[in-house]
Amino acid sequence: MSQIVVLGAGYSGIQAARVLARSAPEHLVTLVDRLPHHQLTTQFPATVTGRLTTGRAFIPLERIVPTNVRILRAEIESVSRSPFEIQTSLGAVPADWLAVCLGTTSSDLGVPGAREHALPLKSVQDCMRLRNCVRDLVSSRGLTRIVVVGGGYSGTEVAGELTDPQFATSTRGLEVTIVQPDNRLLPQGSSRLADAVQRILTKRGVRTLCGLWLSEVGAEGICLDTGEKLAADLVVWTASTRPTPVVKQTFEISPEGRIPVDPYLRPPNSERVYVAGDLAALQDLHGRLYPASAQIAVAQGTRIGQNIIAELAGKLPVEFKPRLLGEALTLGRHAAAAEVGGVLSTGRLAHAMKRAALFRYLAGFGSPALLRDYL
Repeated sequence: MSQIVVLGAGYSGIQAARVLARSAPEHLVTLVDRLPHHQLTTQFPATVTGRLTTGRAFIPLERIVPTNVRILRAEIESVSRSPFEIQTSLGAVPADWLAVCLGTTSSDLGVPGAREHALPLKSVQDCMRLRNCVRDLVSSRGLTRIVVVGGGYSGTEVAGELTDPQFATSTRGLEVTIVQPDNRLLPQGSSRLADAVQRILTKRGVRTLCGLWLSEVGAEGICLDTGEKLAADLVVWTASTRPTPVVKQTFEISPEGRIPVDPYLRPPNSERVYVAGDLAALQDLHGRLYPASAQIAVAQGTRIGQNIIAELAGKLPVEFKPRLLGEALTLGRHAAAAEVGGVLSTGRLAHAMKRAALFRYLAGFGSPALLRDYL
């Protein structure tokens, strides 16, 4: 019997653990995470305005992890590789195989004041803090000015939720600005989808500053690298992430802050180690890194689970070649943009596509109660 340890209960970790438990029940699978729940990060932006409750942004692990998987709720303190041993806050965990699915944490990129004055959106706790802050601001002020740093998936969806007509009319005035260091929104997505999102947000009155960066974040706003100052009552930080200290101590890290992996999702010069999710730096057929998205994480978690099972059976692993369904973003209660099968859509149809993606994910757990509680 081999001991297989999965680090992290995000999209890739949950999927890897489920594949291993289903296809290799004779082996001991341990899932290690500091949280007692799985975070539905694709739902986070909708909690900022209260369109969704934070209770619909996480699922208790016991509801989705097979009973033959040992769940260890503990902080991961260090990882030794020769031999494998994971040191946790509850003691050492030996391993014959290791699946690293830890995800990333928010990074302030060294911008002065960002850590003190900007609020990230990387956890359920962050969702609660942001929701409370937004609620307090719009109820106690006339005009509320919010700057969203980062124009990727999370940043654009947050801006969309804040400017949703139903929410905006409940305020006494709201100004939303996105600061994006790249030359367009959604740099990891298609340009057609980015243009559609840009049009929706512009129509809503969102100011988009692309190709600019911050020199400072203060208590009363931000300062751009051009010297321009923007007043802000709230700064939401979705701009960048970084690996956890444990990962940095154990693995080679790419300039993008991820672990370089081969097409099989294995880090260099490593045996019996696989990496999946936001941490995995793997290029697609066009030479671009696969984006950090739930869709990619689920597919990679499935692949590393299957590859570990293959190697245990004396077979060769298989390269990661995902069949991507497309992309969909919600920008409030009814507005959305999606590109599926090369076809661009907006409005209620795109909104339905995003909802369908959540349905497929939840249905995969085989529990009608999950669909009832989270859709």
